[in-house]
Amino acid sequence: MQNTPQVSHPPSGIVQNSFYIREMWESDIADVVNVHLSSFQNFFLSFLGPRFLTLLYHEILREPGNVNLVAMSSDNEVIGFVAGVKDQVRFYQRLVKEKSFAFALASSSAVIRRPSIIPRLFRALRYAGKAKEASYPASLMSIAVLPAAKGKGAGKSLVKYFLNEMEQKGVKEVCLTTDRDNNENTNIFYRKLGFLVTHEYRTTEGRWMYEYSIHTDTVNTSSGRHLHKDTDIQIRFATLADIETLTNLHFSLFSPEEHVAMILGRRYIKAMHRWEVTSDHAYSLIAEVNGQAVGFQGVSDVPYTWPMFIHCFSTLVVCILQKPSFLFEKRLWERFLRHERSRGMVKIDRAKIIQLGVAQLIVGGVESRYRGKGIFHSLIESVKKISTKRGSNAIVSGVYKNNSLGRRVFIKYGWLESPVLETSETIFYATLFDSSFAGEIIKLLKLKTNHDDTSKAKQ
Repeated sequence: MQNTPQVSHPPSGIVQNSFYIREMWESDIADVVNVHLSSFQNFFLSFLGPRFLTLLYHEILREPGNVNLVAMSSDNEVIGFVAGVKDQVRFYQRLVKEKSFAFALASSSAVIRRPSIIPRLFRALRYAGKAKEASYPASLMSIAVLPAAKGKGAGKSLVKYFLNEMEQKGVKEVCLTTDRDNNENTNIFYRKLGFLVTHEYRTTEGRWMYEYSIHTDTVNTSSGRHLHKDTDIQIRFATLADIETLTNLHFSLFSPEEHVAMILGRRYIKAMHRWEVTSDHAYSLIAEVNGQAVGFQGVSDVPYTWPMFIHCFSTLVVCILQKPSFLFEKRLWERFLRHERSRGMVKIDRAKIIQLGVAQLIVGGVESRYRGKGIFHSLIESVKKISTKRGSNAIVSGVYKNNSLGRRVFIKYGWLESPVLETSETIFYATLFDSSFAGEIIKLLKLKTNHDDTSKAKQ
């Protein structure tokens, strides 16, 4: 079942912050099909119709080991996608064995309109035989960008991220096929990215095709996991000019289930980051690798929930006016009304926390491609140095109990659990900067520690 990766025009360059890349979700498939149909209007798969394409992308998405990504606009709309398989022979064999009838049924309306496609449809459904002739098992099967979104670099970024993800899965080389003739822009696009023509062949329908291949480590992508000694890693303060970058990172890292405020959308998240950047009591850091923002961390010198809410209140009103159903979002209001006192600080002296200089992490994270490579640790070490200069002696961070990865990270770096701040859904961890305040802070926050832990914290 061959799909020809095409692009109408090679991207002219990346416009910073106009889009971001994330994994494809099941809920994206309808938008992916729409992008496909808009981009490939005169192609065989498009003629088979949206039902056929929906089933195809669903099967690609559910195949273990495959790589499927979408490019999202600043308005959080799907503007492009890339889909590929790690083992195309195995993929097509599975489709023939398990889904032949489903695909035949999905293409029935196209067959009724043009019965002459039946032989080609059978060849497509049995493409596993042709896939065995490919130079490499892994295949970039389909890539497309909405016509209105071309020229912004989304196609190029999708390919780079795709190859990087394939490399992380142990794939060394990837191939793809596209038309040889009357396809100059697409062929230029792939060649500029480093793809090489492996061979050319003619289909039964008479189309001459190029097969391209590429080593997955050929394209230089700053989002790769492999950090070399000469990699330029920088931690810097975020400014108002970075609000869009912070918002894009935020949306690529969190879902509404992981961060409730995201229910309100980009407008509210932007307002949150604007408060971090402009408040006298907060700041935000951005982690860059080779000039590309890959992570961020917001920090407040004092308990922040209520001050941030007051700053964002006018934005909240606008969001509700635009979508009144927000008034009935129970989780949203539970979060907003859960200020510091109800988070457990009623149990301790809030003024004492401020007096002792206990700062708080707000929200932050690192792109999945960089996790486990010390970027978050670099952010936190920078936070410690900066917050110490700003007068803080310790810092606390709340982590959702179901976020086992986040909890392991804090424990790994020696943060201590604070039972007195714990809620039904959140665990708080603390790290200490100043040994002269260690005993007071440990006692105040009732940190779970022993003599060795305390000594380590004081160091």
